[in-house]
Amino acid sequence: MPNAVVLLESTHWQVVRPGHPLTEAHVALRLNEGAPIETLDVAADLLRVYRTVRAGLNAVLGCDGFGVSFTWSWAPYGKGIGEPSHEPGQPLIHVFGRYPHERV
Repeated sequence: MPNAVVLLESTHWQVVRPGHPLTEAHVALRLNEGAPIETLDVAADLLRVYRTVRAGLNAVLGCDGFGVSFTWSWAPYGKGIGEPSHEPGQPLIHVFGRYPHERV
C-alpha cells in the first residue's frame, strides 16, 4: 500500500491510513512483516486491534457503524477508482467508519 502511514502496531497487526483513503474514516489492518501467522494469537490480536480501531473512529469521528472489506489476492477492475488498494500476497482488511444515520 504505497504512501500508507502506520497509526498503530501490535504484535501481529498494523493499523495504517491508506495513502489514498476513500473516506475520512478509512483505515486498514495488515499483518506485520515476519509475524508468525500459524498461531491462534493472530486472531486474538486481530480482534483487539479491530476493537481499538472501532473505539478510535467512534471517539475521534463519531462513527457508530463499520463496514469491512477484505482484499486478499484481489485485483482492481481497470484503474480501481473508488476501490480499496491492495498489496499482492498480503492480507489486508479495510475498515470504513460510518456516521450516525449514514446511508450505505
